[in-house]
Amino acid sequence: MNKVAYCIMAHNDKEHLSKLITALGNNCEIFIHIDGFVDDTSFLNLSRKGNVHFLTPRIKVSWAGFSMVTVMMELLKLAVEHKDEFSHYIFLSGSCYPIKSIDYIDSFFVNNKDKSFIKYVKMTDHRLLYRQIQYKFLMDNPFPIRNKIIHNLHRIIRRVSFHAHIPNTWKDNIIAYGGSNWTALNAPCARYAVDFHENNRWFQNMFRYTYAADEHYIHTILGNSQLVSQCTGLQDFKYFGLDYLANLHLIDNSLTKWFTINDWDELKQSEKLFVRKVRSVDGSTLVDKINHKIL
Repeated sequence: MNKVAYCIMAHNDKEHLSKLITALGNNCEIFIHIDGFVDDTSFLNLSRKGNVHFLTPRIKVSWAGFSMVTVMMELLKLAVEHKDEFSHYIFLSGSCYPIKSIDYIDSFFVNNKDKSFIKYVKMTDHRLLYRQIQYKFLMDNPFPIRNKIIHNLHRIIRRVSFHAHIPNTWKDNIIAYGGSNWTALNAPCARYAVDFHENNRWFQNMFRYTYAADEHYIHTILGNSQLVSQCTGLQDFKYFGLDYLANLHLIDNSLTKWFTINDWDELKQSEKLFVRKVRSVDGSTLVDKINHKIL
């Protein structure tokens, strides 16, 4: 069980995604979802590599919507049900990239096969965190297409929901935990999360209209389970932000910065395994240097 599974959510930049797939090597299986709102034709030839699997049918994804959770759980289910067993199930975006050698990464997970890398804080520790589950938000695009007109209309709907303060129903015996959605789950935690998701529709409904549910859904499942001791788990609350809750990713504290060659020294000195965010338009030189100097 020395192989790992990568669960990748992507929506653009085939060039970078192709480099990411190559960089992850062959001692793994790669499960990919391409946003259902985009044309996936150009991505399909990536499956020619034997260890690449695309999730179908595709799901139309909205930023901060429950559709993100649906994709994550379907990817995780696809990986858990694969014929191979994996030590860890690692969530990546299509704009991530390894910043340690694959041998180093493989050894890291072999040496930590009993641990899930999923940090979180109590969402009641800050009013803005608590607000994400306290009220209902209409974050998922209710329309079957996405264009400029639909985008503007959906933005109005989101804004109305922000100010409507519609109470969300929450079970008092469930402690809400939040953190980065870029996690790495060991086998028992991955299987438990999938089983719990599949068999507890009430839990899905409780999160369906929360804000950025992908940043607290699996955290809350595991944080309220008997597997909590296998997780990096509960952290002291520092401030409203996710950068200090990053698990295995180097993430800028702005959460929006795209890393470029100018950030080489920071990447080289980091103890993290992956970087987020990198893209081909201004990150290709950085990726080339990572490939040459690290991988």
